[in-house]
Amino acid sequence: MFPQPRLLLLVSLLRELSDGFQYVEIDDGVELCPICNGKKLMIDPTDPDSKINCDGCGGKGERKKHKRVAQQLETPKEAALRDILDEHLDVGRLVIFAGFTGSVDRCVSICQDCEWEIIRVDGRGWQSSFADPLETFQVDFENHPRVAFFLKTA
Repeated sequence: MFPQPRLLLLVSLLRELSDGFQYVEIDDGVELCPICNGKKLMIDPTDPDSKINCDGCGGKGERKKHKRVAQQLETPKEAALRDILDEHLDVGRLVIFAGFTGSVDRCVSICQDCEWEIIRVDGRGWQSSFADPLETFQVDFENHPRVAFFLKTA
């Protein structure tokens, strides 16, 4: 049996792969060490009169900065979403929920590839090219015949 934290990590990784992406950490330059504020040394807790190299940066005063990006992968769900979009051409409206920002990113790129316009509401806020996204989604079928509304659930 897997320990609980590892099991949760594995479940998250499988969900990411299932949705057609994988979060990866990439180097993004360097930053001032937030532990020592670039001073390179810390007070030794066992001897307050002496100093030791900072644990956060190893005495360098800075550390590598990373950012998380979603690397897109092939998945059968892509074909399923394309089929759903085709099934909704006559309606021209579709609401799509997702649990990961990477899932929303993946679905948005698929919808845009299928020439659907996008309204997106997630942890990044509202994203839309429309002056009034809700009015466009609910009423303006003539000027915007295909609009997908994306929501992230967490």
